[in-house]
Amino acid sequence: MDSPEFEGYEREPISQGYFRLYKSKSLKKSSGIIVDHLENYEVVELRERHKERYGKDIEILDTLSGWALVLTFVQLKHGIGYLPEFIVREKKDLKEVKLDIAPIQYSICMIKLKSSPLTRAESAFLDILRAAYP
Repeated sequence: MDSPEFEGYEREPISQGYFRLYKSKSLKKSSGIIVDHLENYEVVELRERHKERYGKDIEILDTLSGWALVLTFVQLKHGIGYLPEFIVREKKDLKEVKLDIAPIQYSICMIKLKSSPLTRAESAFLDILRAAYP
């Protein structure tokens, strides 16, 4: 948001967390991970950190369009998914796959024009989001 093209906007954080690897608790073995897009910052960063730490590329099993689809494939035991924490909240059938690299952080933010105040409905909606994703 520091770019000149965003100077008329303001950002307010709602929630934050980390991208992590998750698998079905009943998945015995997987040869790679499933991501939503290879070009996304978090996927590029994961690949760079993995290569730096382990000296080799992390194996990408598949790329799918969207975190919900990645989650579905993981729950169907089709691999290990690289997902933000808020997507897997309360999914008792999944467990985190640990890597010895720092996780990539994300932030969920509200972005709005600086010159436009929030309506009561918009403020109430933001309060609901903050309560749902602490």
